[in-house]
Amino acid sequence: MMKRAGYPFVFVERMGIATNSHQCGTLRFGADPKTSVLDPYCRAHDVENLYIVDSAFFPSSAAMNPALTIAAQALRVAEHLRGAELMSRLELMSRTEPIEPIEPTEPPQPTWPILPPSPG
Repeated sequence: MMKRAGYPFVFVERMGIATNSHQCGTLRFGADPKTSVLDPYCRAHDVENLYIVDSAFFPSSAAMNPALTIAAQALRVAEHLRGAELMSRLELMSRTEPIEPIEPTEPPQPTWPILPPSPG
């Protein structure tokens, strides 16, 4: 794959399980819930408000620490969520039907006994 991408030299060093330090690629992502767990923005297909932004979405582990790539992915997903929230707010603002006002309610009273203040 690397040679097809234009890299003239590809060096490989196989390592045993004892040297494995960066677990990556444990969750597959894609558009089809039948073949993937996450969508392209790392949202779980089965749980609407669950986003996985660690190294699990990587296809595999690289030869270096994945921390910066994880941070970049988290920022990409956050930007997507921010855009989705903005679109949701704009949608609410453009509604034509009136919104029912919410009646104020009394705050809940504590269920534990309230002790009098201690003397000075």
